[in-house]
Amino acid sequence: MNYIYPKLPASLDCHFFRIGGSGLANSMFVAARAYALAKKTNAQFINPTWANFSIGTYIRREKDKRHYIGLFKSVGVAGIKKWLLLLFKKKQITIVEGLARYFEDILDDYPLVKEYFDLSVRNTIQYNTIQYNTIQYNTIQYNTIQYNTIQYNTIQYLLLMLLVFTLDVVIITN
Repeated sequence: MNYIYPKLPASLDCHFFRIGGSGLANSMFVAARAYALAKKTNAQFINPTWANFSIGTYIRREKDKRHYIGLFKSVGVAGIKKWLLLLFKKKQITIVEGLARYFEDILDDYPLVKEYFDLSVRNTIQYNTIQYNTIQYNTIQYNTIQYNTIQYNTIQYLLLMLLVFTLDVVIITN
C-alpha cells in the first residue's frame, strides 16, 4: 500500500509535534496538495502534524501562541500507526513538502481541497456562516462568498482570506 504524508514546514518534525517553521496558512498549502494527491492516486493519506511549538511567540509575549492544537480532526492515518509508518515504511511513503507554486498547484483541485478542510476542521471552528454563490465576472465564473455574520476566530479568518485570495488569483491569471 502507498501512503502520502504532508510534511509541514518546520525546523524539526517529531511526527506528533513540530518545532518552529511556517505558520498555519503556509502549512495548509502542503496539507491540501498532499490530500489531493492521495485522492488522485488512491493512496492512503497520513494525517499531517499540526501541533506546533515556536519559541518566538513566547519571546514576543503574544497572546496567541499558535500551537494549532485542537483546530483539526484526524482525516487519515494518525497516532501510533502514523508514527510506525514514518519510522519503518519510508519506501512506501511519498512525502509532500514545500510551498511549491502556492495556489497554482491546488487551483484545479478545489473540490478536493474543500473536501479536506470540511473533513478536517473541527465543527466548532468551521466556517458554517459562509454561503457560496456563483457569479459571472468578466466572463469568468467563480465562487464568491457572502458573509452575514462571521465570528472572527483565527481559523475562520484565515480560511476566508485563503478563499478570497484564490478568487483574486483566478481573476488575475484569466
